[in-house]
Amino acid sequence: MPAGRVQAAIGSPRKVTPWNCLTGDTLILTKEFGLERIDKLEEATVLDGNREWVKAKFNYFGKQKAFAVRFTNGKESETVSATEDHGWVTPSGTVVLTKDLAKNDRIAFLSAPKKISNHTQYGRGIVHGLVYGDGTKTNDNGFQLRVCDDHDDITGLLAGYPCSWPPSYEGDPIFYFYGVNVWANLKEFPDISDTDYLLGFIRGWLAADGCVSTDAEVTLCGDDEEREWMAKYGPIVGFYVKGYSYLTEVTNYGVRNKRSQNIRLSDRALVDEDILISRKRKRFSQKRNLAWRVSSVTEESISPHLNLLFDVYCPSVPTTNSFSIGFGVHSRNCFYSGVIADDFNDIMEKAKEAGHTMRLGGGIGYNFSTLRPRGSLIKSLGSYSSGPVSFMDIFNAVCGTIASAGHRRGAQMGVLRVDHPDIEEFVYAKRNEHKLTGFNISVGVTDQFMHAVKSGSEFNLKFRNKIIRQVDARALWDSIMRSTWDYAEPGVLFLDRINEMKTFTIVKKLPELIRALQKVLWSTHRLVK
Repeated sequence: MPAGRVQAAIGSPRKVTPWNCLTGDTLILTKEFGLERIDKLEEATVLDGNREWVKAKFNYFGKQKAFAVRFTNGKESETVSATEDHGWVTPSGTVVLTKDLAKNDRIAFLSAPKKISNHTQYGRGIVHGLVYGDGTKTNDNGFQLRVCDDHDDITGLLAGYPCSWPPSYEGDPIFYFYGVNVWANLKEFPDISDTDYLLGFIRGWLAADGCVSTDAEVTLCGDDEEREWMAKYGPIVGFYVKGYSYLTEVTNYGVRNKRSQNIRLSDRALVDEDILISRKRKRFSQKRNLAWRVSSVTEESISPHLNLLFDVYCPSVPTTNSFSIGFGVHSRNCFYSGVIADDFNDIMEKAKEAGHTMRLGGGIGYNFSTLRPRGSLIKSLGSYSSGPVSFMDIFNAVCGTIASAGHRRGAQMGVLRVDHPDIEEFVYAKRNEHKLTGFNISVGVTDQFMHAVKSGSEFNLKFRNKIIRQVDARALWDSIMRSTWDYAEPGVLFLDRINEMKTFTIVKKLPELIRALQKVLWSTHRLVK
């Protein structure tokens, strides 16, 4: 009889997968690349739920069914395709799964902070933006800028740069940039790596070529290339393009030398400080209703050649397990932990990841088969390993600590392959009421082992393909069954059945952790037959 956690699901027709992800065309906000498709990312700095930039690794999780979730806020809309169990963070911090979303549900808006840590670089960025928008390049590879309007606002930003007031310019000041005052080509886009500089540049450019209409809409005059640049990199410092409209080609001064357009900026992430010109700032009203509303959730149109499924991806964000996508939608990442390496430092790192996962309400599973058996020599220390079951106590302590901190009880699953030399110790580990109380445990059974049970033959226990010893297969199976009958532990995972019946497709070889996490409930009836 299988463990109680499995009995409840016997006969369930639903085939579940442990990963809740996003389709490959989802745009992720990154510090290095701006808005970038998730299927093009392996590692990048993303915006976490605390509005901090953190390094994250991106993982591919095969093909799954996807649903198009449409978010709206006034005139703005954003559509993201995700799996049915993908999580979305509300303004209150709770998580709602795709399958549970209802129309008008509110999802938090998450945009980059506009903090300034280096005011020198920020000031240089403003100058770059002003010259980029309204300046000209001189014959000696310098630049000059005529300040036609808003003298009081602009001249203060340019204090310290050479200037003159030629009579022919009707008293307008001309500022000059040459020699040491030219640190970049001020008529080209800046390097995006310095967020202080980037924020200054966009604010300066907006002062030069921007407008705030009487109904408080903020626009920036530019061309197609400039709109595409702003749409991709503006979100790094909280500027989002929500649309555009082309301007007439003929003006009072003649035909425009390029196809210009009004680039409309979303006011949801704009603040008063973004508008450097005081007369424009008076027309601007900082928006307060920032949350997205769910408009609809529909199953994605399916293409037959994709076998009814879509490639899905998700990052692993170590701090908040959440991140910003698209136009600032606050998304939860799926819980994921790598394979536990046979290394003390990595074991402790995985225990820390487990703590983060359980602290945020998630459960986690591990395959301890990668750890060397009890009594194995550790050459670097001249000592001997205590084996995987002893290291499970560390994870158990983490689970107990998280539970005692006021959250719901942590949930963990531990797996050991049936051919691991410490399998008997693992099977008997929970024949009591005090050890590994934060775990459900399961034996990873192979077809080779079941054939040995059927034939009554000896079975090899090995580590890293080296045979350590042999056991009677039927005796081992009997001990598993007796322990399961008496203590409801361990359960059994039929690894080869899992790989045959999995509901996702992964091109690369499945790591052992995935085998541990995949609870194939629809095959457990084999155990009770």
